[in-house]
Amino acid sequence: MHHLNPKFQYNFDQMMKLATENPDHFEKMRQYLVSKLIDSAPKVHTRKLRGLQWKIDTIRKNKPNAMSACIAINQLMWKSLHELNRKQEEFLSPTLSTTTDNTTPDQQFTEKQSAEIIQFVPRSND
Repeated sequence: MHHLNPKFQYNFDQMMKLATENPDHFEKMRQYLVSKLIDSAPKVHTRKLRGLQWKIDTIRKNKPNAMSACIAINQLMWKSLHELNRKQEEFLSPTLSTTTDNTTPDQQFTEKQSAEIIQFVPRSND
């Protein structure tokens, strides 16, 4: 069995060969590289990254094959991306953000739009 070399540089062809010839070692190497990558991230992000990796590993473990795991992980990524996009749109356009009753401020304004319009009379210059 090969030992994990801390100076290992990722190479797709080598990893593909390793996955084919020694799947157990490939999995250990994959876990090592993922952990190394997470450890290299700024400390403020490592907890969230570990949580995300746990989700990914759980999906991989619970799916019957690699393709269904890939699809589920892809769906997780798109869901997260759509949520990020929604939050960015809320931030950039505060008038479109959702309120506590699930209406936008524009909808609330439209619903409460009726009012009596009074005319101001200019003051005389006495």
